[in-house]
Amino acid sequence: MSNELLTGILIFGIIQTLFFALLFLTKRDKTLADKIIGIWLLILALHVFLVMLQNLHHSKLTGFIPVSFTLLHGPFLFLYVRSLINGNASFGTSQFFHALPFILALGVILIPGTTPGRMIGMAGACSGLTYGILSFLQLQRHRHQIKNLFSYTEKINLSWLTRLTLGILIIWTGATVLVILTKVLAYHFSLTWFFTIVPLFIFCLGFYGIRQKTIFTESNRSAPEPDSSANYREAETKATGYYKSGLRPDKMPQVFDQLKQTVQTQKLHLNANLSLTDLSKEARVPAHYITQTLNEFAESSFYDFINHQRILEFKNRLKDPRFDHYTLLGLAFDCGFNSKSTFNRIFKQHTNMSPLEFKKSLSR
Repeated sequence: MSNELLTGILIFGIIQTLFFALLFLTKRDKTLADKIIGIWLLILALHVFLVMLQNLHHSKLTGFIPVSFTLLHGPFLFLYVRSLINGNASFGTSQFFHALPFILALGVILIPGTTPGRMIGMAGACSGLTYGILSFLQLQRHRHQIKNLFSYTEKINLSWLTRLTLGILIIWTGATVLVILTKVLAYHFSLTWFFTIVPLFIFCLGFYGIRQKTIFTESNRSAPEPDSSANYREAETKATGYYKSGLRPDKMPQVFDQLKQTVQTQKLHLNANLSLTDLSKEARVPAHYITQTLNEFAESSFYDFINHQRILEFKNRLKDPRFDHYTLLGLAFDCGFNSKSTFNRIFKQHTNMSPLEFKKSLSR
């Protein structure tokens, strides 16, 4: 690739990165995730600018400094993922320890007579892979947890970020192999071409990041009793074993009946944005009791429990002549679903038929 073409791509990447950084940092009601991604984008822009200078002037110092920036991207990805999953929590001073390897690398670079390119390159590759894996594991855990907390997963399952993280892991794996070849085995290969994918990466990060809605808000964090924060977190995962729960197994059938009665009587499942906290308030049952009962007694999740009620509602309405003027999709949305694909998938899981096949079977 010619220097002119590479320089043009890098300049475009810098402009695009600064544009998205400005969007995030000037948003109204910025979340912690917005601030993290905005700062990350500014650092990415600086990194790409330094790479461009190195490509034009081939200075040893400017060559080592861009390499040190690879120690920042993994931590920023990890912190961004965690801030989205945990909500607008405070950013503790302990988080700055993630930047310590970068600070140490800069210090080594500035020592006269040192040539730390090989060491920093390997450290950057290891950092990127490690943080990429940790980020992916966080996202997988999140996908499991939200089914115990929400009756929907659209726009909160972070599937776009999972795909982006997998892409980053593939890039880091390739970069690690090339670093080993260039720094350890003295194989001559320029790593600068990796930056040609920066515009695509920035577009995905910026476009989907801007569209990403807040997953956890203060309203859905609160629960009916004073110790709601602890209960809410305990309800996130079955892995705790409910060792702190005061709910006896013989009481679970009663709790389950109370949950069904509350949902069916008050038609809570018709709310497309129903959360565990909403049901906890209406049923006057602690959130962790609901999760424990559904997981252990009903062998279900909150997500599956509510969507089962929605399927029952859909079937009942499909048999009712008063709803004959509804389309199948319109009826599904009216029953609490907010995605055609989700409705079709869940309906087939419960009936082994498509909605249309089920409708036809009623007229036979």
